[in-house]
Amino acid sequence: MEFYYCICLLLFVYFKCRVEYAHWALKKVLQNSLGDLCSVWDAMNNMIMLQHTEIKASFKTSTYVVGHI
Repeated sequence: MEFYYCICLLLFVYFKCRVEYAHWALKKVLQNSLGDLCSVWDAMNNMIMLQHTEIKASFKTSTYVVGHI
């Protein structure tokens, strides 16, 4: 039971850190966006596209490393 609790706690901390980072990044992007809804939407879209590119790159790296062990 203690092992299950540790795993749950670890996952909670991991995902909380991911959410906090995403929130920080969004606040950083929107800090300079004082325009209309379209400019805010464009800033959010650019941030999401950048995150998507980073995630795809990390999967390619992990696939490359696992494939050559």
